[in-house]
Amino acid sequence: MLPSRNGHRLALLLSMLMLAMTCRPAAEDSAQGSGLPSPSGTADQRVASVGPLAGQAWPGGNVKPNALLHDDGMRLWRVTLDGHRRLIWSHPKARVVSIAASADGQELALSVALPTDGGQEPSFVLYLLRADGTVETVDVVYRFRIIDSPIFLMPPTDRRSGPRLYWVRVGDDADNLGRLDTQIMVLTGEGPREVDVPLRYAETAFDIHGYPGAYVFTLALFRQNDVPTRLEILRNDDFSRSTDASLTLWGNNEFRANTDIFVGVAWPTPIDYVVPVANEVAPERYELRLFRSGCEYLGYRVVYAGQDIDWGSSDLPWRILPGGMDQVLVLGAKDVSGILAHDADSAPWLAVDLATGRLSRTGAVWERGAWAWVSEEPRHYPSPRRSRCAGGDRTWD
Repeated sequence: MLPSRNGHRLALLLSMLMLAMTCRPAAEDSAQGSGLPSPSGTADQRVASVGPLAGQAWPGGNVKPNALLHDDGMRLWRVTLDGHRRLIWSHPKARVVSIAASADGQELALSVALPTDGGQEPSFVLYLLRADGTVETVDVVYRFRIIDSPIFLMPPTDRRSGPRLYWVRVGDDADNLGRLDTQIMVLTGEGPREVDVPLRYAETAFDIHGYPGAYVFTLALFRQNDVPTRLEILRNDDFSRSTDASLTLWGNNEFRANTDIFVGVAWPTPIDYVVPVANEVAPERYELRLFRSGCEYLGYRVVYAGQDIDWGSSDLPWRILPGGMDQVLVLGAKDVSGILAHDADSAPWLAVDLATGRLSRTGAVWERGAWAWVSEEPRHYPSPRRSRCAGGDRTWD
């Protein structure tokens, strides 16, 4: 299904929030408490516990790699690609919008929409599920703003400090430069802090994707002018230390692709990433482009071209995911059309082989809710400067 020119992911997220306003969870936790501090935070730096998962405990250490995570609103599941489902956690009813897993799944981050009817009530909350079983409230936003795109990354300019949790605050107000009310955030020992991303007029840092724990990642920009596409995919290059970058400044973000596809970017390895690329004015050309960090000067490989993969739309949200080191997971166009026509309520995850481009049906079944892939923790993260660039025909725009 092709989304309309205005059917971008911001509309999707805002529509999910409006739905959350009218569907108040039946078992919402009303206790506010004082909140769990970050490891080195002081009392005045803590975020107050908010929402249905505040004060809960989860079975930390039970999430294993090489499988999907699915939260259906009351249960967190581990789903293997052969279709086996194992219950990890039953929790109070919560509208989980997005999940992120650290490398090997020791920690999780959950973005949850809250019922709200105005600016005085919180609209979204971000929880950090720590390995010791505690659930920490990390961030809360108001005025119908959204928390999305949580991810565990190594700060590119300080790899000795260990991975940190990053996320995006999204709002629909625009300033006098045409930028949406959006912020990139990082969790520090002093609590959440904003990451500055230098931009041009009418651009907004919109979401983040990367391999968990790696220090190279992609950043999607949302463009108000929609020229030539609504999104621009950048790859951060601050690890080279060629700019005045820091924990709270991403200084060097290099162009990689223009696209109208809002399903994200998949990182099957710490240096390989797959970008879905299409333009709504030329819908016959849909590609999955495989880039290798450090080798982009040679171009990219088109690992798939065709019309069998759904574009993703505000009517049915889903995100492209890794499915191991050599494939990515997508939904089929016909399967999604069947769900939107109310002929089905689920669809098989399809695997795209990155060597052959072949689509194959997995045993894992997509259903509504939040999904993520739990990646293995590599024994080492290869340097993009030393990555091997050979293999396969490459092309350029």
